[in-house]
Amino acid sequence: MREPDPPALDQFDLDEHFASEKLRLAQLTNKCHDDDDLEYYIKESGDILGVTQHLAPGKQSAKHVLEYVLTQLMSFKKLNQDGGMNDTRDVTSPGMDRMATMVGMGK
Repeated sequence: MREPDPPALDQFDLDEHFASEKLRLAQLTNKCHDDDDLEYYIKESGDILGVTQHLAPGKQSAKHVLEYVLTQLMSFKKLNQDGGMNDTRDVTSPGMDRMATMVGMGK
């Protein structure tokens, strides 16, 4: 009887799996060059930043990712305009503090 072949580890990208969010976003940015890549870029960025985990399974398109981010951004701005928060992070949504920092709104 012959032993089974070892698993194909060369098809599993360990760098992608263990890389930081910042590094993964940088790699994604280097991959995308054309306007045709924009939808892919938005969807993958949503995955990397944890946005898609807040979306329904059938509603994870680039449009839905942007809608979620902009809704969270508007809520964030509204809280800060009302003077309700001194901290610039939205504690109701994990990951949005990282996104706020990336767009220059975080501490």
